[in-house]
Amino acid sequence: MAIKLSPEQQKAIEEQKTNCPFCKIVKGDIPAKKVYEDAEVQAVMDINPASKGHMLVMPKEHYPIMSLIPDKTFEHLFSVTQQLCGVVQQGLLTAGSTVFIANGAAAGQQSQHFLLHVIPRENHDHLSMLEIPSKPVDLKEIDKIHTDLRNNLTIMLRNHFKQMGKQFTGEQTLLETMSPEKLIAIIEANQPILELLLTKPEEFKQLVPKHPQLSVMFKGKDVDAIVNEIVKKHGAKKKEHKEEKTEEKKAVPVEKSKPHAEEEEAKKKAPEKQEKRNEQEKNEEKKPSIDDIARLFTGK
Repeated sequence: MAIKLSPEQQKAIEEQKTNCPFCKIVKGDIPAKKVYEDAEVQAVMDINPASKGHMLVMPKEHYPIMSLIPDKTFEHLFSVTQQLCGVVQQGLLTAGSTVFIANGAAAGQQSQHFLLHVIPRENHDHLSMLEIPSKPVDLKEIDKIHTDLRNNLTIMLRNHFKQMGKQFTGEQTLLETMSPEKLIAIIEANQPILELLLTKPEEFKQLVPKHPQLSVMFKGKDVDAIVNEIVKKHGAKKKEHKEEKTEEKKAVPVEKSKPHAEEEEAKKKAPEKQEKRNEQEKNEEKKPSIDDIARLFTGK
């Protein structure tokens, strides 16, 4: 649910656009290595990468922070990001990727154009950008914050329903107004949940009413229809990828005409490449357990 801007705020954003380097990249005024582009979204290589293959994914339109992005654009942006994470993992044979968002100056955002960072990761790569120290907090302070959030959420929902021409009763929640399409986009953007759903769809369906967070997310929605839609959409891709892997294993090219020196060099590099492929396949074959779903929400 994007925040509605006042005319003054909209004017300030229009002024920002004239000097925004990322808007100039979108226009082609500043050169960049494009990885992906469509009518709404563009992805380019970061010129100061945290790791090999570090990409920046952005909406083409100028939005300074996430809460200003329209719902449809937001869904599409995260859908593209999810696909790019898969491309990076398969193309660079990485162990995984970190999707990083700095939303606002206090969160470390340095650009006035909203960006998503896709950072390829390796085991023991020593990148510690997301190490957030924990500290004890007074429970009374948590209660106060909870009250403030609920009060502000009520105001936002009342305005949202007014714009939709509906009556706000005070009982609705943001999740209740979420469309099945948006819920699917959220699941697709969360790789662990998506993997669990694809590998164990029937168990996932049984888990939904028993799990606190999932039961809220799926409230009032057809669980079977949503799960089946995601399996139908992604199942063929996973099967196709598996078949390609099998064919790669079967095909062992032998080039008899290579000079002896080149053959020796290829033999030296083969174990290293195979070891990396084995590690990649091992990571792909790991199937998340049902208990993993709790950790996705609690962080434990």
